[in-house]
Amino acid sequence: MFTPDRCGLAYHETGRLSLPGHPPMTAERRYHWREEDGQLIIEFDDGRFFHSFGNTTQSATHWCDPDTYRVCYDFNAWPVWQSTWDVSGPRKAYEMINSFRPLAG
Repeated sequence: MFTPDRCGLAYHETGRLSLPGHPPMTAERRYHWREEDGQLIIEFDDGRFFHSFGNTTQSATHWCDPDTYRVCYDFNAWPVWQSTWDVSGPRKAYEMINSFRPLAG
């Protein structure tokens, strides 16, 4: 969920994480999105830089030693949008597709 704040948008995501052989669990994360010089800057909730992208390239990379996170955003059906994450490295290897839509009401 996006909520306006003094510098941009606070973003809070929640979901269910299901892994084979384990019971489902609630997953959540908070970020801050802001615009600067034509770029969207995404930061972790503690202010650390996460990644950025512009309106001509809707993709980004984040290095989280020792793994690499690559994301591609798709806003073509706005306000419904999607992010696709390709995570690779010695500790992680997966693709995650997130679909977002406005809350009803």
